[in-house]
Amino acid sequence: MKTTLTARNQVSIPKALCDQLDLKPGLRIDWEISGNKLVGRPLPEKAWTQLIGSRKKGPDLVEQLLKTRAEDRQYEARKMA
Repeated sequence: MKTTLTARNQVSIPKALCDQLDLKPGLRIDWEISGNKLVGRPLPEKAWTQLIGSRKKGPDLVEQLLKTRAEDRQYEARKMA
């Protein structure tokens, strides 16, 4: 299947591919260059929802920040004394 790049740098995805991949209007596509090929990957409708809870198993970043700030304050207080 072939398509043509328009003057506005737009390209249409053939209907057969849209049907096969269940691509709908408004779907966002992530583009990248792989070697000398242009690769487009459909993004999930709500990609941000995949990030929810992704840090639950890791360290508590707020706790680490507060600890670091307290250490900085102690250091500054010792420096000023």
